[in-house]
Amino acid sequence: MRKITYHDLNIWRTARDLAETCRLVAGATASGPADDLPDKIRDIASSLPAKIAEAYASGDEAFAACLIETRANLLLLEELIAKSVDLGQTEKGAAETLSLLARSELSIVNALMEAIDRKHLLE
Repeated sequence: MRKITYHDLNIWRTARDLAETCRLVAGATASGPADDLPDKIRDIASSLPAKIAEAYASGDEAFAACLIETRANLLLLEELIAKSVDLGQTEKGAAETLSLLARSELSIVNALMEAIDRKHLLE
């Protein structure tokens, strides 16, 4: 039987899709100051797949900690996406796509966190 790798994880694939979409959206915006929100959004999203892969390879405790960090980053992304639209730095349609991907990733994170909590209750 083939060993499961991080490439097989829905959480990693969704994070990769989110990162790629954020990269495309940030690249489509006019360049601005170093604190430009689309760049911050891209940077946060781009770090997620690598962190998930590394944590998965490190074991259950690292993966559980990564889920907590990923959840916080996804909530921050939602705030930054909304602020970016309000400031006219990101088009509303692009922001809706990003938010949908971020919410999809968040639902996976929440489900995994619940499963881990149930596992610990059963032990």
